[in-house]
Amino acid sequence: MILGGMALLAMNVERFNLLGASSGVRVQTWASALAMLRDHPMGVGLDQFGRLYPQYIDPALAATNEINTAHPHNLLLDIALRMGPLGLIAFGWLLAIFYRRMIARAGQPSPMRAVYVGALAAMTGALVHGMVDSFYFWPDLALAFWLFLALAIWPAAE
Repeated sequence: MILGGMALLAMNVERFNLLGASSGVRVQTWASALAMLRDHPMGVGLDQFGRLYPQYIDPALAATNEINTAHPHNLLLDIALRMGPLGLIAFGWLLAIFYRRMIARAGQPSPMRAVYVGALAAMTGALVHGMVDSFYFWPDLALAFWLFLALAIWPAAE
């Protein structure tokens, strides 16, 4: 994995360059989202980031296509801005339920063990991805989240 990572950096692939232009835009977007959250600590409401973002965008990005950004490209900032602190608490509570139940089920011998381990891996991967892009506020992503949660809440298969 280390050699693969070094090869990607050596090939100068923009998506994998942590110091590249794409990453710099993300950091500037996060800074703008934090400024928006500072001005609106209870959130701005569902799907309002794109409406307010032009007031907070970094001046270096104002003349680019980034002016049309619809979400902050970070799960925590997205939830905090859309649903406020109570939304963050509720989301954390749901994740705690998911992980507590799925880890317990994955640790026991069961014909469903592979499903539980796979759900844990998929949710973890989705959350990691959500830290740099959208995670929940798209219909297909929300459906996947609730299906994983339903798997955790549903009585365990014998």
